[in-house]
Amino acid sequence: MREYSIYSGVNDPYIELLIKEVTNGFMSKKLRTLNPGSALEIEGPFGFFTVNENFIDTPPLLFISTGTGISPFHSFIRSYPELKYCLIQGVRYGYEIYEKADYNHCVICTSRDETGDYYGRVTDYLKNTKLFYLINFIMNRVV
Repeated sequence: MREYSIYSGVNDPYIELLIKEVTNGFMSKKLRTLNPGSALEIEGPFGFFTVNENFIDTPPLLFISTGTGISPFHSFIRSYPELKYCLIQGVRYGYEIYEKADYNHCVICTSRDETGDYYGRVTDYLKNTKLFYLINFIMNRVV
Protein backbone atom coordinates (compact mmCIF):
# COMPACT_ATOMS: atom_id res chain seq x y z
CA MET A 1 0.00 0.00 0.00
CA ARG A 2 1.18 3.52 -0.79
CA GLU A 3 -0.43 6.84 0.09
CA TYR A 4 -0.65 9.64 -2.47
CA SER A 5 -2.01 13.16 -2.12
CA ILE A 6 -4.81 14.27 -4.41
CA TYR A 7 -3.61 16.66 -7.13
CA SER A 8 -7.00 17.68 -8.57
CA GLY A 9 -9.36 20.21 -7.01
CA VAL A 10 -12.40 19.32 -4.93
CA ASN A 11 -14.77 20.50 -7.69
CA ASP A 12 -12.99 18.73 -10.55
CA PRO A 13 -15.09 15.93 -12.08
CA TYR A 14 -12.18 13.49 -11.68
CA ILE A 15 -9.52 12.46 -9.18
CA GLU A 16 -5.98 13.18 -10.27
CA LEU A 17 -2.77 12.00 -8.61
CA LEU A 18 0.77 13.15 -9.34
CA ILE A 19 3.06 10.13 -9.31
CA LYS A 20 6.72 10.05 -10.18
CA GLU A 21 8.06 6.69 -11.25
CA VAL A 22 10.83 5.72 -8.83
CA THR A 23 13.60 3.51 -10.21
CA ASN A 24 13.45 0.98 -7.38
CA GLY A 25 9.89 1.76 -6.40
CA PHE A 26 7.25 -0.91 -6.18
CA MET A 27 3.95 0.94 -6.54
CA SER A 28 4.96 3.54 -9.14
CA LYS A 29 6.31 0.77 -11.38
CA LYS A 30 3.07 -1.23 -10.98
CA LEU A 31 0.96 1.80 -11.83
CA ARG A 32 3.10 2.47 -14.91
CA THR A 33 2.16 -0.94 -16.35
CA LEU A 34 -1.61 -0.31 -16.14
CA ASN A 35 -3.53 0.33 -19.34
CA PRO A 36 -6.23 2.99 -19.67
CA GLY A 37 -9.49 1.54 -18.39
CA SER A 38 -7.78 -0.92 -16.02
CA ALA A 39 -9.61 -1.52 -12.75
CA LEU A 40 -7.88 -0.27 -9.64
CA GLU A 41 -9.07 -0.53 -6.05
CA ILE A 42 -8.34 2.57 -3.99
CA GLU A 43 -9.16 3.66 -0.45
CA GLY A 44 -9.41 7.05 1.14
CA PRO A 45 -8.84 9.86 1.18
CA PHE A 46 -7.17 9.77 4.57
CA GLY A 47 -5.69 12.59 6.60
CA PHE A 48 -6.65 16.13 7.33
CA PHE A 49 -4.22 18.25 5.30
CA THR A 50 -6.71 20.84 4.08
CA VAL A 51 -7.13 24.58 3.84
CA ASN A 52 -9.12 26.08 6.68
CA GLU A 53 -11.74 28.13 4.82
CA ASN A 54 -11.27 30.95 7.38
CA PHE A 55 -7.81 31.52 5.84
CA ILE A 56 -9.01 32.06 2.27
CA ASP A 57 -9.39 35.84 2.65
CA THR A 58 -6.36 36.35 4.93
CA PRO A 59 -2.85 37.51 4.07
CA PRO A 60 -1.04 35.13 1.72
CA LEU A 61 -0.28 31.58 2.82
CA LEU A 62 3.22 30.24 2.29
CA PHE A 63 3.45 26.82 0.64
CA ILE A 64 6.84 25.08 0.54
CA SER A 65 7.30 21.80 -1.29
CA THR A 66 9.69 19.67 -3.28
CA GLY A 67 8.98 17.24 -6.11
CA THR A 68 5.58 15.57 -6.05
CA GLY A 69 5.01 17.09 -2.59
CA ILE A 70 3.37 19.90 -4.54
CA SER A 71 0.21 17.77 -4.93
CA PRO A 72 -1.85 19.03 -1.97
CA PHE A 73 -0.94 22.66 -2.74
CA HIS A 74 -2.03 22.20 -6.35
CA SER A 75 -5.31 20.80 -5.04
CA PHE A 76 -5.77 23.79 -2.70
CA ILE A 77 -5.14 26.27 -5.51
CA ARG A 78 -7.54 24.44 -7.88
CA SER A 79 -10.16 24.21 -5.13
CA TYR A 80 -9.93 27.85 -4.05
CA PRO A 81 -8.97 30.05 -7.04
CA GLU A 82 -9.27 33.18 -4.87
CA LEU A 83 -6.67 31.86 -2.41
CA LYS A 84 -3.76 34.22 -1.76
CA TYR A 85 -0.48 32.32 -1.56
CA CYS A 86 3.19 32.16 -2.38
CA LEU A 87 4.56 28.78 -3.45
CA ILE A 88 8.23 27.88 -3.13
CA GLN A 89 8.85 24.69 -5.10
CA GLY A 90 12.10 22.76 -5.20
CA VAL A 91 13.08 20.38 -8.00
CA ARG A 92 16.38 19.06 -9.28
CA TYR A 93 15.93 20.08 -12.91
CA GLY A 94 13.67 22.62 -14.58
CA TYR A 95 11.93 19.96 -16.64
CA GLU A 96 10.61 18.46 -13.36
CA ILE A 97 8.37 21.49 -12.73
CA TYR A 98 4.74 20.38 -12.76
CA GLU A 99 2.31 22.73 -14.52
CA LYS A 100 4.00 25.99 -13.52
CA ALA A 101 1.34 27.97 -15.39
CA ASP A 102 -1.20 26.90 -12.74
CA TYR A 103 0.56 28.99 -10.07
CA ASN A 104 0.24 32.78 -9.93
CA HIS A 105 2.87 33.36 -7.26
CA CYS A 106 5.66 30.83 -7.45
CA VAL A 107 9.41 30.63 -6.89
CA ILE A 108 11.08 27.62 -8.49
CA CYS A 109 14.36 26.46 -6.92
CA THR A 110 16.43 24.11 -9.08
CA SER A 111 19.38 22.34 -7.50
CA ARG A 112 21.00 20.72 -10.56
CA ASP A 113 20.50 23.28 -13.36
CA GLU A 114 19.95 27.02 -13.59
CA THR A 115 16.53 27.03 -15.25
CA GLY A 116 14.54 27.99 -12.15
CA ASP A 117 14.06 31.32 -10.43
CA TYR A 118 16.77 30.38 -7.93
CA TYR A 119 19.71 28.04 -8.45
CA GLY A 120 20.02 25.93 -5.31
CA ARG A 121 17.94 24.05 -2.77
CA VAL A 122 14.79 25.42 -1.16
CA THR A 123 16.58 25.54 2.20
CA ASP A 124 19.31 27.73 0.68
CA TYR A 125 16.70 30.03 -0.86
CA LEU A 126 15.00 30.43 2.51
CA LYS A 127 18.30 31.14 4.26
CA ASN A 128 19.21 33.77 1.66
CA THR A 129 15.92 35.65 1.92
CA LYS A 130 14.11 37.41 4.71
CA LEU A 131 11.64 34.50 4.71
CA PHE A 132 14.15 32.50 6.74
CA TYR A 133 14.02 35.03 9.56
CA LEU A 134 10.23 35.30 9.37
CA ILE A 135 9.76 31.51 9.47
CA ASN A 136 12.16 31.19 12.43
CA PHE A 137 10.28 33.96 14.24
CA ILE A 138 6.92 32.29 13.65
CA MET A 139 8.16 28.82 14.58
CA ASN A 140 9.71 30.06 17.81
CA ARG A 141 6.36 31.68 18.72
CA VAL A 142 4.33 28.58 17.89
CA VAL A 143 6.48 25.93 19.61
